Parts: sequence; structure tokens; C-alpha cells
Amino acid sequence: MQDLNEIRVTGTITNEPKYLATQTDGLMARFSVAVHRPDPSKAVDFLTVIAWDDVAHFVQDHFHEQSRISLVGTVQYQKYKAADGTDRRTYRIVAQEIVDPEGMDL
Repeated sequence: MQDLNEIRVTGTITNEPKYLATQTDGLMARFSVAVHRPDPSKAVDFLTVIAWDDVAHFVQDHFHEQSRISLVGTVQYQKYKAADGTDRRTYRIVAQEIVDPEGMDL
């Protein structure tokens, strides 16, 4: 069986996306998405999302803070040293496509 790393997220963008130009004239978008857990918990997860190039441009043109968004992507794990020298770990979603809530590509 082949490994599969795919995640589908629908939620609300919690902050205005930030954009960075890459050294190869590409674009990276970074933003957070709030996703409500189903009842009875009603907790909210805040997920970090990054998007590259065409997907980042699409986000830039169509989405802002408080926009609803649905996306498909992969989960990435990162380990790094913080400024204080402690080891930190984080997960992020790399958006590969933006989809409508019904699952159709936009």
C-alpha cells in the first residue's frame, strides 16, 4: 500500500494573509485557518497554512481575514531551534489547491 499524506480543510482565515516573494520570483502566502471541531467539543483548532506560486496568487486575489476557505494539501512537520536555543516542533499545511466546499476545484 502506498503512503498518503492528504488533508482537506474548511474553515475561516483568522488573519490577513502575509505574502513573501521568493528568490526565484515566486510567491509564498502564509495564513491561519480556524476549524471548529464537531459537537460536543465545540473546540477550535488554528491551523497554519502556506501556499506557493499559483495557489498563493489565487489566495492573494480572492481571500482576506475572515474569508471562508476550503483547501486540499499535505501536512509537513518541522523541527527547529528557537532563539533561546530550545528545540521546537510544528506542523503546517501546504495548500496544493483551493476548492469550493462541495469539493470542486476553483
